[in-house]
Amino acid sequence: MKRNSRLTSSSTKTTKGTNQMAFQNKNLSVIAYANGFTLWHYAASETLATISTSGYFNSVKTLMNTGDIIIINGSDNTSIKKISVDSTNVSVAALS
Repeated sequence: MKRNSRLTSSSTKTTKGTNQMAFQNKNLSVIAYANGFTLWHYAASETLATISTSGYFNSVKTLMNTGDIIIINGSDNTSIKKISVDSTNVSVAALS
């Protein structure tokens, strides 16, 4: 599977008349990659809750794998989460 440490597009979504920034490729980077596992980092001016929403990372679904780990720096908090990828969504959840 091809992996990129830096990606280059961005998107914006509108929710009930308000313009809310969505996932931005430029804010995602690979910290480490080995044996099919990737440690990701994502930093954005959105809240951790917004970034942690199921489907937020769908535009890079082909790059992420279930079991990868992501460090998320949101506007209000920082968290380390595990990644799950299914046929329709990329989801992040607390490490257990």
